[in-house]
Amino acid sequence: MNNTVGQSGFTVVDVGDNGEITNIFQDCFVSLNVLRCMKVDKAHKAPYLDNSHFTTNTESIYSYCNDYRQVLFDSARSVAHAKTNNNDAIGKRIMANNINNFCQRVTRKLKYLYQKCRNAKVIDSSELYKYWEHAHLKKLFELYAVDCVFDVGANYGQYAQMLRNEVGFQGFIISFEPLPAAAAHLREKSKNDPLWVIVETALSSSNGEQTFNVMEDSQFSTLSSPRHDQTDLFSHMNKVAHAVTVKTETLEVAYQKLKSQHQFTRPFLKLDTQGFDVSIVTSSNNVLKEFVAIQSELAVKKLYEHSVDFREAITIYERYGFTLSAFIPNNAGHFPTLIETDCLMVNANFKK
Repeated sequence: MNNTVGQSGFTVVDVGDNGEITNIFQDCFVSLNVLRCMKVDKAHKAPYLDNSHFTTNTESIYSYCNDYRQVLFDSARSVAHAKTNNNDAIGKRIMANNINNFCQRVTRKLKYLYQKCRNAKVIDSSELYKYWEHAHLKKLFELYAVDCVFDVGANYGQYAQMLRNEVGFQGFIISFEPLPAAAAHLREKSKNDPLWVIVETALSSSNGEQTFNVMEDSQFSTLSSPRHDQTDLFSHMNKVAHAVTVKTETLEVAYQKLKSQHQFTRPFLKLDTQGFDVSIVTSSNNVLKEFVAIQSELAVKKLYEHSVDFREAITIYERYGFTLSAFIPNNAGHFPTLIETDCLMVNANFKK
């Protein structure tokens, strides 16, 4: 893959890439080798390059060798000319200047390479899609001073841990997860994090209890029902294994209760409810204005009965005062078909 230089100041490359970053590290290695391999011939008091110390044979090494040989050739010619004119001191001074200039050039190269590489980050291409989410959330959380995240559809805590480990978010995380086993796992995982709160509830369009479909792969579990007419890529994972009855609350009820408990002022809403995001929003639109931004999964291909077409979903969020900030891949994709993606939308009425 090609190298991509991000605005954040570091370069993202594939771990197997042979492009710019690889060459930069080679050049650094070569430059250090050149300086390390400079020797002085004690018999003739003349510097030379000891090629035996090189441990690789890249073209750039040969380039440095040739540069150095040219320096020595020019120096030797100057010394010979000076001796012919009986001025040995001038010849030695010319040689010393030439060698010094070359060393300065190599040192400048090393400084340049260090500055270019100091913030380099090598990313496995299979994980590259995650970087854009991490980078954008970090900038957005800083810009809007987010102090709480509603992690709706927490599953086993993947999103919360990403916020802590990759985004560096230190505020409240309130994870909503209705499945008892997953909620128990979250409580164990969060026991040493006092700002990570677990709520064993499914946010929905109504308060009370509802049937929750547990799928073969728990990440597909939902209050909705699966469908496979638009794509059958996930038919073996997105099928009902069993159903459980879970407690449900609307976003508005949950917000009011948690607001009084934790006193947050600039919350962020992340929705990943497998087809139910829009239902949650439209049933609690009065409280939606309290969130600085939302992250919601968009259905390009509908996997659930309650799924809303991505264009309609964006239109609904815009109607409630949110504007697009970014589209973010939420998985490695299924090239060449796009099944789903996340959108990040910011509250146009919320002051930065």
